[in-house]
Amino acid sequence: MTMIRPAATFTFTGVALALMLGGCAAERFSFARLTGKPPAAPAAQAEAPAPAPAPAMAQPVAAAPAQLAPAQPAVAPAAWAPATAPSGRVTDAPAGAGVNVQPGSNEDFIVNVGRRVFFTEGSAQLTKIARDTLDGQAAWLKRFPKWSAKIQGFADDPGTDASNRTLGQQRAEVVMVYLVSKGVAASRLRAKSYGREQQRIVRACPDASCTAQNRRVITNLEAPR
Repeated sequence: MTMIRPAATFTFTGVALALMLGGCAAERFSFARLTGKPPAAPAAQAEAPAPAPAPAMAQPVAAAPAQLAPAQPAVAPAAWAPATAPSGRVTDAPAGAGVNVQPGSNEDFIVNVGRRVFFTEGSAQLTKIARDTLDGQAAWLKRFPKWSAKIQGFADDPGTDASNRTLGQQRAEVVMVYLVSKGVAASRLRAKSYGREQQRIVRACPDASCTAQNRRVITNLEAPR
């Protein structure tokens, strides 16, 4: 009995070691036999997700050119229209804009010839400048015989209103005589004085530069009578 125990112990230990080594296989065998399915393979290590592609960079969009406003059509200049035939008196008619002046019109006379002549203080004598202006008036009136003229005399000189009216008449008559001497028919002209009437003064002030502007004669065109 004493000799058998060590051998039995050794045998038992060997069996136990064999069982431990084959435990895993036996376990797989018994699982497959019982369930009819092979044991699940150990889960493979999950692969790391593929990196997401970098977002495509937005391509710059060329800004559309701003829509240009349609060019405004050039404004055509006002069409020139011939002046109407004179009717009635046009004394003291304004000169107008002075653009596209029709030859033979009242505006033509005012702008291109000049209708005023001036005198020195207390005098009815024509100056050289006054004669040059009247030469142009005479030539124009002979060229356009449809017009008559009212010769208006003014005075802004020392003295009474009556003396200034007399001086204004003398100045107007001197101008009319000169125009007749240059070939303008006397029947087309008439002279009248306004003296120093307040409403007809160019500039009212005591300075000599103002009174000189009032010592004048104006040739105003009139339609044929």
